[in-house]
Amino acid sequence: MPIAYHRSSDGALEAVTSTKGVWWRNLREQQEIWVVHRGAVRQARVEVITGDAAAITKALRSRDACRRLLVPAAIEQTVLLRIHLLPSPDKVGRP
Repeated sequence: MPIAYHRSSDGALEAVTSTKGVWWRNLREQQEIWVVHRGAVRQARVEVITGDAAAITKALRSRDACRRLLVPAAIEQTVLLRIHLLPSPDKVGRP
C-alpha cells in the first residue's frame, strides 16, 4: 500500500494513518516486514504506535502542511507507524 512518509531525526520513516483503516492492523504482530522504498525492496522493522499523544503530535508537526491534511484531526484517531529500514545485504557484507 503506498503511503506518504517523513524521515525522522533518528532516520526512521514515519507514516500516519487513521485508526478507522484496517490495513495497519496487520503490522501489529509483525516484527520484520518487507517494504519497497525508493524502488528497492528492503527489510524493515515497524513500530505501530497508538495512544501516545506526544509521539503522534511530534510526528505530525514535522510533516509539511499538505501532508498534515492526509490524516484525521484527532490525535486519538491517528496511528503512527515508525519504519526502521534494516541494512541492505550488499551493505552488510557476506560471509
